[in-house]
Amino acid sequence: MNPVASEKNGESESRLQMPDNVKKAIALLILVLILAVFTYRIIYLEEKLEEDTIKKDELGYVSDEIWYVCSSRNILYKIFHIEPWTPCGECYNIVFKVNNAPPKDVLEEISRKHNIAVLREVAETKDSSKYTIIYVKVMDKNSLERFIGEIEKKGYEIETYVRGWVYGKAFDIHKYLNLEHPPLVKYFIAFSILVGGDQPRQWRIPSMVSGVLILVLSYVITYLILRKRYGIYSYYLALLPPLFLTI
Repeated sequence: MNPVASEKNGESESRLQMPDNVKKAIALLILVLILAVFTYRIIYLEEKLEEDTIKKDELGYVSDEIWYVCSSRNILYKIFHIEPWTPCGECYNIVFKVNNAPPKDVLEEISRKHNIAVLREVAETKDSSKYTIIYVKVMDKNSLERFIGEIEKKGYEIETYVRGWVYGKAFDIHKYLNLEHPPLVKYFIAFSILVGGDQPRQWRIPSMVSGVLILVLSYVITYLILRKRYGIYSYYLALLPPLFLTI
């Protein structure tokens, strides 16, 4: 091999090689762009999801959120005895005992008398058993208790009432704790609800944060593994996995 030619090739490669500080600057810039695009996507999709699910009468829940969010709410209420605030103010789920909900006309009469707004009714049937939940907005807890007291005087039994977002459509959802799955995710969701209120965009913060962390870690790992071998191309390879396109 000609040593002169080899030396020339080495010199040309060194001239073409990008300085480390430029590489790092490009890597950082690409990471910032990734995060900007990803943040825009999740904010846009979250707003669209909330709007679409409420329009479709899915009550703001998407897929398995009904199980994880409702169980997180139940953990706060049943285990820690905490009632998180909601954007609508004093809003409560009133759960009637099985097959024991009042007819609509009776409910309307009592709610008018106590100035209670019945926002929604959720009913789920399993075999011959029917659970009915009404979602109400009240002035304060005293007016809620007077409202419940009059309903019970008419012979209708209430199992429980829970402050928060309206429960999803599932039988026995007010009792569900999702014990068949590890608790960590539910605790993250419960903490997020506790801090920012019981509302769809707040439920999704833990998954948004974890998505961003996964994206950043995958980018950094790709860069650390490939930078010495492929140089600048490693930055672009980090953008290609399905993780970035579908997260």
